[in-house]
Amino acid sequence: TADLGSGERDAHFERMKAEQQAEGIRLLYVALTRARQRCYVVWGQANKMEHAALSWLLLDDCGGNYSRMKELGYQDVIRPVREMAGSADGAMSFSTLDAGPAETGQADSRRGTAAGRALEPMVFGRGTVPSSWHFTSYSSLTNEWIKSGRDVDAATEGKPVPPAEEWSIFSFPAGARTGKMWHQLFERLDFQSTRSEIDEIVGITLRRNGYQPEFAPALSRMVATALDTPLGPGQMKLRSLPTPSCVRELDFVYRIDRLSIDRIRGVLQDPRHGLPGAFQAAASRLKERDVRGFMIGTIDLLAEFEGRFFLMDYKSNHLGNIVDRYAVPLLTEAMADGHYYLQYLIYAVAVHRYLKARMPGYSYEQHFGGVVYLFLRGVREGAQHGVFFDRPSHALMLALESCLSDREGG
Repeated sequence: TADLGSGERDAHFERMKAEQQAEGIRLLYVALTRARQRCYVVWGQANKMEHAALSWLLLDDCGGNYSRMKELGYQDVIRPVREMAGSADGAMSFSTLDAGPAETGQADSRRGTAAGRALEPMVFGRGTVPSSWHFTSYSSLTNEWIKSGRDVDAATEGKPVPPAEEWSIFSFPAGARTGKMWHQLFERLDFQSTRSEIDEIVGITLRRNGYQPEFAPALSRMVATALDTPLGPGQMKLRSLPTPSCVRELDFVYRIDRLSIDRIRGVLQDPRHGLPGAFQAAASRLKERDVRGFMIGTIDLLAEFEGRFFLMDYKSNHLGNIVDRYAVPLLTEAMADGHYYLQYLIYAVAVHRYLKARMPGYSYEQHFGGVVYLFLRGVREGAQHGVFFDRPSHALMLALESCLSDREGG
């Protein structure tokens, strides 16, 4: 309610201030009582501190007199805290931040700064923060290695490409915008959806992202086929994964003491670790980097199936306009060309560390099922087209852990 000038405006204004103070006190109560282990509170002289809820709690002898609170000295402000800590029987501790001359009692009455003390900006020296220490990701590591604008594998270059049928899944525009939209579609999709439910969510997603509705039939067929496509060994399909067994768009952050591409390259090219030959060859193209800090990323889908955990990634890459361009051998070439093997190994380390920390009795050999990359344009009913599967060896995971950390993997 706004008072635009009634005779009771002053009374209403005071009531508003009282209500604001009451809300501040309520929020203070929430902040002080919600901590599970401990709560840190910083208190002292600050601009407009007389209006703070802590002033109402600690300086009650001022009777809510704002002018009187503003004139209190530093020692008067912190005295109630010292007294409270002294009578808390060890439940509360009190310490003073290093405020220099302000703690000597020579401060002025309002700000707690020494009389005549010059305030100067802090000077930061160059080189105090190592340039190699930062957040990194698969994308930031590889953006210099992959030619921009190339979304087909090297084997298609220089060869005639059959024209795509209009409004087919092959004529659907390629690029990051399509990739984002297809990821959004599968993130929101119930894997047990009926065909009519698939048609509905496809139509909604196309409209929201500004695509022509004529693509709806082809996109719905692609989604329905992807749900029933066998994914790697066994009978695992997206449709066989109940919602409670899935974590979608799983963000991760993990520490890397050092990531040396030279060491990583050596691990990937070691034949004892069992990486496909195409990936070993691709690793020779990796440019040298030396990174410290944290690895970040987002896993499209982490799913549990028959006691094992699988990480999955959806790809919208356009590898050609015929189904044969999405056969497994060509998918391996595309994985090498885009350095996607490095992506899934980074993600596998994240899952491995996560399960070690959260799952009692975790064993990589027993519980990690593998990696599935689903090239959605190429999935076909009754065939393995469009599906890349790999299960990195335990030896490879141990070696990667050793490369990323001073601690041994497990």
